[in-house]
Amino acid sequence: MNYKRFYLVLFLFCFSSMPNILSMGKREKPVGRISQTIEIDFEQNFLAQALEQNGNKFCEELEEFVWNHFSYYDFPDSKNIIRAKQRSIIFFLLGFLNRLDDSKYQIRVSEDSILIKKNINRELRDILEFKIISPDQNIDIDDINSEKIKKLCEFNEPADFNRIGIICFGKRIKCNYFDAQNININDIENLKIKFNDFKLFDSPDSVISFLKQKNWFKFKNYINFELEKDFHTFFLGLLANTEKIVSLSSNHENGNGRPDIVIKTLKFAQIIDGKVKLFFDKYVFEFKVSFDDNNLSNKMREAINQISDKGYGVASVSRNILKSSTSTGYGIALSLESLKVSIGKKDLKKD
Repeated sequence: MNYKRFYLVLFLFCFSSMPNILSMGKREKPVGRISQTIEIDFEQNFLAQALEQNGNKFCEELEEFVWNHFSYYDFPDSKNIIRAKQRSIIFFLLGFLNRLDDSKYQIRVSEDSILIKKNINRELRDILEFKIISPDQNIDIDDINSEKIKKLCEFNEPADFNRIGIICFGKRIKCNYFDAQNININDIENLKIKFNDFKLFDSPDSVISFLKQKNWFKFKNYINFELEKDFHTFFLGLLANTEKIVSLSSNHENGNGRPDIVIKTLKFAQIIDGKVKLFFDKYVFEFKVSFDDNNLSNKMREAINQISDKGYGVASVSRNILKSSTSTGYGIALSLESLKVSIGKKDLKKD
């Protein structure tokens, strides 16, 4: 997710408003607080847009997204560290791809791959495969190139669908796109995944509403949540399809610890006494898992209490141009047995 363009638009807006701001400064006696709500052309780069544009662009954006928004804690230690790292990326992609139109696409999942099928002329065809590999520790990420990715992912034979190989070293990943071979011109367009085929969330609250649906996890016939981080990174993938994101962080320092996920979304902008202020809504998410349904409510309360006790909602420092409008905490507990979720909500103090 690239926010550089957002801040560039903001800078240009502030610059164009400079004459008005200077004229305000000439008043001898200020008369109260003068505010004016304004509109900003907010342009957000979605991973889904890059996926439609071309596979190479998507690979660049995915590498940047993982580096900017994940943390090293999102790739947990376990008895099988390599597999745990691999699963973090797999579940993130499943959250991201979960918003594809079910009437046009079907998704198959294995331990190290995701295959997307598309309904083309009433025929279900393979169009894109993700292969996610965590190599052994003897391989240096700086030595990874497209040929090595092809070999590690075992893309040995030509395929009539597109493929993306992802080599996961943790927070740093290497990603490479491989075009379909031996296809005609019409197939090039047919194999594309359209941005309009993704159903975006208008806010993080909409993501919560989605989790309250009965069959929110449509991949349960192929893969199951085993760790809290599986659910955590799946949820992060859902948030990647949320509109008006100002910032998104996972396991970054905040308050007296590391909240699982913090996201800020743009609400509105105002000129107050000649200064531009952006008002955003802040959301803090904390996750817990339970092995069965019996302890689900307790786990949810534990998550909510952790947000409050560790000051996750009040400790961030706002920039001069940014101001918190609301701050909301969500404690979410998942039953690994039934995939039921228990969700608690708490209004937090403003920044």
